[in-house]
Amino acid sequence: MDAAINNGVFNKSLGFKMTLINSMNQFAFKLFKMFASRHQHDSKNMCFSPLEVFNSLVMLLVGAKGMTETQLEDMLCLKDFNQPTKYKELINLIKWIIKSNHEIMVYGTVIYVDHRMKLRPEYLEKVKSIFEIKPKPIDFSKINEAIYMINKDAYEMTDGVIEGVISHKDLQDDDSQVKLVISNAVFFRGYWLFKFGDIHKEQFHYGSGSKTVQIDMMSHLGYHRYYYDEQLQAQTVSIAYASSDIRMVLIMPESITTEAITLVDKLNADKLLQLFWNLQNQPKSLTELTIPRFALEAHKVSLQRSVKQMGARSIYDPETAQLNGICANDQRIHLTKLVHKAFILVDERGSHQYTSKSHETSRFVKQKQIENADTTQSLSLSKEHSENKRVKFKANHPFIFLILDKITGVVCFMGVFADPTQILEVVREQDLSNEEITQLLAESDQKSFLDNISIDSTSSSQS
Repeated sequence: MDAAINNGVFNKSLGFKMTLINSMNQFAFKLFKMFASRHQHDSKNMCFSPLEVFNSLVMLLVGAKGMTETQLEDMLCLKDFNQPTKYKELINLIKWIIKSNHEIMVYGTVIYVDHRMKLRPEYLEKVKSIFEIKPKPIDFSKINEAIYMINKDAYEMTDGVIEGVISHKDLQDDDSQVKLVISNAVFFRGYWLFKFGDIHKEQFHYGSGSKTVQIDMMSHLGYHRYYYDEQLQAQTVSIAYASSDIRMVLIMPESITTEAITLVDKLNADKLLQLFWNLQNQPKSLTELTIPRFALEAHKVSLQRSVKQMGARSIYDPETAQLNGICANDQRIHLTKLVHKAFILVDERGSHQYTSKSHETSRFVKQKQIENADTTQSLSLSKEHSENKRVKFKANHPFIFLILDKITGVVCFMGVFADPTQILEVVREQDLSNEEITQLLAESDQKSFLDNISIDSTSSSQS
């Protein structure tokens, strides 16, 4: 790790935070492996933000004591975390990663606490100073209203992208037992540094190579960092976003018959560090880059089973949860549900949410600026790297994607693109007829009306 810092993969000024960064990424891959172990044979797409799950569990850790504190520290790969110096490190790291990239990463996390519980002032100060949030009181005895409020908050905090983060099924405990719920609604948006131009149909192989389907693919010829990893027997490529230190790293097995999810067992924080170091130290190669154009809305994930299997069992137990640092007057509290839902859209302009018409002008201006920059930078890069060998990266079979911060190496989003039949189709407004636009708007209005009538959402997948 020191070598990586000294060789410039990560900013030297962040060296003292590397223990915390390593903890975040160790947890990320532990959680990734937990999800992957359940979907080894069903070719399921996955998309989640390990960073936000980590932060949500730290929100509990800062109020935990005894066995619960030990279990959370072990699961999060943290040691002796509850001290001011560690809080300050996390504050600075969150500020660097999330605040500096707030235009391309949107996080909507809320702690909901039973309105009868009195929270300790010191706990409120901790979550405010570290995460800049305030727990929200809620009456869980009025279950319909509670579900509506949680889903409404997620919808509004993500500009209408994330819907239905929680349902009646998630709150099946006796109403009097529901004391604490944490909701994560996250999505990623951005513009590629070099936009993709060639949109075309192409065969995608999945199901261990036994199935094929025609999907939208997009291509770009430009300079990227490419690396073939012998240990993983996989191609890797790093794709840059404009005006950001965020990178998308794709890891694709060399063989079409190898499911990408099988690579998860070979990945951990140390392997990521090595892989990213190798990528960043590769000279940029002229790369024929072809990847799917897709929108991936992950199924809502209820993390209870995963968190318990990873060792933090007591936080869910009304009898053994030691979250004494959260509530005053010796009131007992335990976590009822931590729900997580992520969304990513990848098109020729980048990964971003569908914007309303009020945002179209600014988005168009920004896109034109990027397009103009593409032309200038491509010309200069072609001279600088003209001697480099051309490589080809065609993502026409399942792959792993990581969205990470180049400066710190923290994984912000991760997932698997495994089944192209289970994605949302990307359609731009300019490609629709007036009749189709009218129909979509009508369906959207009708859906909103129905949501207001029937607050209960579809059942969640248990992961």
